[in-house]
Amino acid sequence: MTIPVCDSPEEFISSEPMSSSAVDLPFEALVFILSRLDTKTLLSASRVCKRWNEASKEKRIHGVVFLRELLDGKNVTLPDFMIHQIYKLKKFNIPESLELLLEYSHFRRAEFSRFPDPDAVIRSEAESRVAFWMGTDSVGRPVILVRPRLHLPQKKNPTLLFALDLFEQACEIVYRKSGISELVVVLDFEGFSTQNFDLTFARTFVSWSRKYFKNLLGASYSIRSPSYALVCWRIVRVFIPAVTLKKIFILKPHEWQPFMLKHFDPSQLPRVYGGNSAKLDKLVV
Repeated sequence: MTIPVCDSPEEFISSEPMSSSAVDLPFEALVFILSRLDTKTLLSASRVCKRWNEASKEKRIHGVVFLRELLDGKNVTLPDFMIHQIYKLKKFNIPESLELLLEYSHFRRAEFSRFPDPDAVIRSEAESRVAFWMGTDSVGRPVILVRPRLHLPQKKNPTLLFALDLFEQACEIVYRKSGISELVVVLDFEGFSTQNFDLTFARTFVSWSRKYFKNLLGASYSIRSPSYALVCWRIVRVFIPAVTLKKIFILKPHEWQPFMLKHFDPSQLPRVYGGNSAKLDKLVV
């Protein structure tokens, strides 16, 4: 399945065809809808028909519903896709999920409170095109393209807030889009230099992404890497767990373009990567 180049998670999600009949909804869509209900309404929905009853018994539905109600009791509000993310991360263990969700809520609130207008910060980072959604790979996983040369170390580090927002968008895609459970990150190191290296950012990002999103990364491909970027990688990799290192591919100058064409449809790549996407040509400059 190939999804056109998208600027937002909503475009990925809306590309899923939906049935006009609620009874004939795809099973994943039905599970998603039922997970939005409270306990009493979910019980009523389970009596509609055999198929709805089967869907209502899905472990992930009851977990999300139950955890949402537990969080409500503690005056904590998190979107269902983040509840599902943590619940899945903790292998559907309710007590451990609740503990990590409360921790994540505190962490998220602290990150957003660093800026007077966090939404404006996220918009500014998005407009800089330091990172953006780049369609899908050959198996339909959503792809984030990151360009480290556009990152400059700063005391408050707005890129960390933007990265958190992108990962939450990825969780929403995984939660709402049938058949998707991971994302892919492509790091284009063209133009990367000493002024872009930010060890504080790297350590902080690895720390919270490992804690809250470690099951979300399917693969990471580093392309067009100058020798200095490879030196930086040797420094950063010591902070990355072994299980994640196995998903990271540092591609050599002679192999990255054939590799990209093997794992991506040309319509999902700009011409500089060997593709034919006119939309991406305008973004990757």
